[in-house]
Amino acid sequence: CAGAAGSTQRAAACRSGPTRATAELDIAPVGLPVRAHGLGTIAETSTGTTRMVLTWRVTSDLPIIGLQVEQLFADLIRTSLDADHAFTLHYLEAHGPSRKRAGTR
Repeated sequence: CAGAAGSTQRAAACRSGPTRATAELDIAPVGLPVRAHGLGTIAETSTGTTRMVLTWRVTSDLPIIGLQVEQLFADLIRTSLDADHAFTLHYLEAHGPSRKRAGTR
């Protein structure tokens, strides 16, 4: 599928237990010689609480400056994931089940 900013993205999760799944993600900006592969787990740590842990490998085929390109792309992924996490927390605070139960806010 097409992702943001002209990238291709692939994500897959496979349940490995009643409260755990393995996750695999790939991101490749279209036309750029850099790609990222993430591998990790998604686990329900307690009722209503889930934690995702990913390890990323970023690679580039560019000679000489490939390491700098990899670092820039890794920083971009980190910033994007931080923004996604902040959005998710804000959304759950406003719309999640605990908000409906409280009813007094």
